[in-house]
Amino acid sequence: MKNDEIVEGIEINLHDAEVVSVSVKRLEKEALIYLRAEDDAVYLLRLTALKAFRCEDFVMQNVINRVRQSIFGDISLNDFDYWISWVTSVSDDKPWANSKTRSSWISDLSKKKINLLVLEPSVGASIVAICEKVFFEKCSFLL
Repeated sequence: MKNDEIVEGIEINLHDAEVVSVSVKRLEKEALIYLRAEDDAVYLLRLTALKAFRCEDFVMQNVINRVRQSIFGDISLNDFDYWISWVTSVSDDKPWANSKTRSSWISDLSKKKINLLVLEPSVGASIVAICEKVFFEKCSFLL
């Protein structure tokens, strides 16, 4: 993979980009999300120092409607608690993050020490992550 453009944060419009692959490396605390833009260019979202991750409804076609990141002010402080509950829940149980963890994350999110990333779908997968860094890389290959 050619890393000719590595930037923190998302610098291009990913509306209507397709999520084509998701890989979570639990022990390395990293997630890799491959995207195909409308012009067929392939990009990688690399999330490091992952604290929580959830991907729901990943199907044959997964199209992004909107990308939101707390470090850019795209998510309000009032919404942090909702997204922490969502990312740490499964469909049939309560959230696994205890009140101490939640308070710590809300504090760190408000100070921009960590990032809350939300990929809202128009079709397919909803993806939410809490991590320290989000890197965006253009790939030199097609998927």
